[in-house]
Amino acid sequence: MKKFLILLAGFFAGTVNGLLGAGSGNIIVPMLERHGVHERRAHATSVFVVFFFCVSSAILYFSSGRIILSEALPYALWGTVGAFLGSNVLSKINQKILRRVFSIFLITSGIRMFLK
Repeated sequence: MKKFLILLAGFFAGTVNGLLGAGSGNIIVPMLERHGVHERRAHATSVFVVFFFCVSSAILYFSSGRIILSEALPYALWGTVGAFLGSNVLSKINQKILRRVFSIFLITSGIRMFLK
């Protein structure tokens, strides 16, 4: 049953990522934590897993002409800088603060999506 739930969560997370462009970490992190993975490791593992979702989706979006490189490149460049910063902060941030930041992000994302 555990393996089935992991497969189901992975499938659902990939679908959400491809459909919405975000949010799959909201599925992966709690699932990893539910299976005993430490919070920091769950966040780091989720980023690694989501990378493959993003690459797959990006290839499909790019090949169908839905990506405008001139618009995407500044986000990619500065997002990469932010990713290095965030991954360094993750190893130093207090677990309680991390949990609150993640919760605020989830709530804010949910409200934003609900109101659109």
